[in-house]
Amino acid sequence: MSFTGRFTGSSPAFLPTAANIIGDTDAPATDKQMGYLRVLGHEYDIGMTIEDFDIMLDVWRDAGLCTKGFVSTKIGEYKTFPKRAVKETEPGYYTKDGQYYVVVMNKAKSHTYAKQLTESPTGKVTWEYIPGAVRRLGDLEPLTLEEAAKWGHLSGKCIVCCRPLTDPKSVTDGIGPTCAKKVKR
Repeated sequence: MSFTGRFTGSSPAFLPTAANIIGDTDAPATDKQMGYLRVLGHEYDIGMTIEDFDIMLDVWRDAGLCTKGFVSTKIGEYKTFPKRAVKETEPGYYTKDGQYYVVVMNKAKSHTYAKQLTESPTGKVTWEYIPGAVRRLGDLEPLTLEEAAKWGHLSGKCIVCCRPLTDPKSVTDGIGPTCAKKVKR
């Protein structure tokens, strides 16, 4: 029997359906489906802010609406919307809500992305890439030299390169001289 012959005639059991593809449509959505739905809600202009979308998604989950079938339908729906307009943030060092970010131009020089200053439980400080941060964060305040120095005095490390401040002038300034040139004055 040819492939096309399997789908002709009176036997609809072989026709692909949502249930055949995603399994039990009433089963809870997988973490992977929920993550993808969240990404789409952040990347596509679905008629609400990202913050409101996150709240709505939590309400759906708490209400038990997030089944495989429901989430699959929403994924298909959201993929038809246009992408959100992204306000490109200039490369540089920024702060928002007590967190520190560096915005970097990608290698292709086509758009920017953000990294957040993080500290591991062992005390290692690094800039960690945060997917979608530039899109989610919106307006960031440029990091001032005074704020960078304050952080350097508190941590004993340079906020830009994350190295310990050892030179007496750098310790006094709270930031190294080369890195100070990279921060807004």
